[in-house]
Amino acid sequence: MSQPPGFTDPSRPDHVCLLKHSLYGLKQPPRMWNKQLTDALLSLGFMGFTTDTSLFYMSTPGDKLFCLIYVGDILIMGNNHVRIKALVSQLQSQFVVRDLGTLSYFLGITATWTKEGLFLSQHKYVTELLRRAQMDSCSSVTTPISPASKLSSSGGIPLSDPSMYRSIVGALQYLTFTRPDITYTVNKASQIMHYPIDTH
Repeated sequence: MSQPPGFTDPSRPDHVCLLKHSLYGLKQPPRMWNKQLTDALLSLGFMGFTTDTSLFYMSTPGDKLFCLIYVGDILIMGNNHVRIKALVSQLQSQFVVRDLGTLSYFLGITATWTKEGLFLSQHKYVTELLRRAQMDSCSSVTTPISPASKLSSSGGIPLSDPSMYRSIVGALQYLTFTRPDITYTVNKASQIMHYPIDTH
């Protein structure tokens, strides 16, 4: 380490600051990891999606590769197993990468391979969410809310700690990826997050 240019102490040129990790925080290392991984993928010929900065793709005649990054997890999919193995080897030469094999579970989504293709489900995610909300013994319904119903901020007791309600609604928003049929209900539940009551 060396003192930054313009801030050199002439009486003690070899002294530097000792950064305490708790004060420094954790924002810089993940950003640098993401930058290094992004640079590596771009150098291998991948292109980034403009709509999703965590998704990269490489397309050549007959081959397509996709690479999805979420924090420290990487999902690689494509139609050429040899190219996928080569990509994993290239990444292993630069990073500590562990190949977990065929996709089965990623970010709360279970992947099941069938003859027709890939079936995605959040059943495990929903079961855990119901357990967390203490609703795992409730009966299921076809329509979670009537389209004519309006959620009101009156007529009930305000929650002493609304953080659980907000957490569950946030988790439900993630669930709409595979369950778009609950989008209307989740939207309604999101509109009263500032003042949830027991009936909500």
